[in-house]
Amino acid sequence: MTQQTKKKLIAWKAVRPMVGDLGRTTWWRLVRDGKAPQPVQLTPGRIAWVESEILDWIDHRQPTSAKAAAHVLPETPERITRR
Repeated sequence: MTQQTKKKLIAWKAVRPMVGDLGRTTWWRLVRDGKAPQPVQLTPGRIAWVESEILDWIDHRQPTSAKAAAHVLPETPERITRR
């Protein structure tokens, strides 16, 4: 028999503070574009997210400081003088 892990489902009210208070529209754009975890349909009018998937998503996000460092222009080469 294999050991099954329990998956905790959490509502948007619990997800939002975990993801840095992103707006609902921004979050749904990320979900639609496959950049955030997909929700689980509980009933026709109720959805939730798997908590471990949200935590994994947060862990794999690049920190803001690293993003900024990635966009820094390389040092300019020495100026070439024309004759």
